[in-house]
Amino acid sequence: DHLRAALVRQGGDAVGVDGRPIGFVVLGMGKLGGQELNFSSDVDLVYLYDTDAVAEGSRPAREFFTLLAAAVTHAIGDVTEDGVVFRVDLRLRPEGINGLPVNPMEVALEYYEGWGDTWERGALAKARPIAGDLALGDRFLAALEPFIYRRHLDYDTIEDLRGMKDRIDAELALLKPGTRNVKIGRGGIRELEFVVQMLQLIHGGHVHEVRGAGTRKAIDALEREGLLSSGEAAAMHESYRFLRNVEHAVQVEEKRQTQTLPARPEALRALARRLGYGTGRRGAPAVPDEVAGFEHDWALHTSRVHDLFVRFLEMRPDEAPRPEHGGD
Repeated sequence: DHLRAALVRQGGDAVGVDGRPIGFVVLGMGKLGGQELNFSSDVDLVYLYDTDAVAEGSRPAREFFTLLAAAVTHAIGDVTEDGVVFRVDLRLRPEGINGLPVNPMEVALEYYEGWGDTWERGALAKARPIAGDLALGDRFLAALEPFIYRRHLDYDTIEDLRGMKDRIDAELALLKPGTRNVKIGRGGIRELEFVVQMLQLIHGGHVHEVRGAGTRKAIDALEREGLLSSGEAAAMHESYRFLRNVEHAVQVEEKRQTQTLPARPEALRALARRLGYGTGRRGAPAVPDEVAGFEHDWALHTSRVHDLFVRFLEMRPDEAPRPEHGGD
């Protein structure tokens, strides 16, 4: 509101044909949308405004909201003598880095419905309005539900996610041999999130209860609907908690956004101790070899996640889990 008021003083507001200021909303995407920010996260944002139709004599809507979006980005992301609030990433907007920084709702809907890809469906499944005209954001996401959650059982999603994971594996192969990445590595966070996202996108069109942002909440919903067994859900919760704790600890230790485990023995030992190994803080007796305890749990959780990932990603349509109540 403060930033908008400043722009209005500089050159007027963008006013709709009904005589009222045109709505503007900020959507939180990714980890922000799912309320799962890391210790050193960027924030993924998408800017939308209601319409380009303005009253006679009004400031052009696109001009006004381009300036407003830039002001919001700078207020959050610029580094000042007091530091920075968050690094801002706008690449999840329509057309990504090639797209305009802000779009009217109608244009964004036309893009997603005509050109949107599976990865964008997954990104939008985590979206939520976080600032501005929240009702506008709710209307936008409600209008996109048929795009995000197809009415039929969408098994093409499995193939698309396989392709996405292949590209991640190719990226990982370029790293130094022996590099372990808690996010995109074998059995990492991304593989677990892929399983959850795949089940949501396949079944969300006819089982509304599994829709929504947040990996932990989604796991619980998938279990309630019989799309994950109680054992699978418990294992995913435990492994997700472990992997996210490792991710936080790595970023605290490195003081930057990274998901790579340290290779130097002394740094790995410091990471293990930060996670409570060898100190008795994990509810178990202290043991002399912190690294051995961490390596045991790392192998357990990454193997468990990878096994689930491979099983779900390789399933055929007739093998996919079905909701216990048969959907709606």
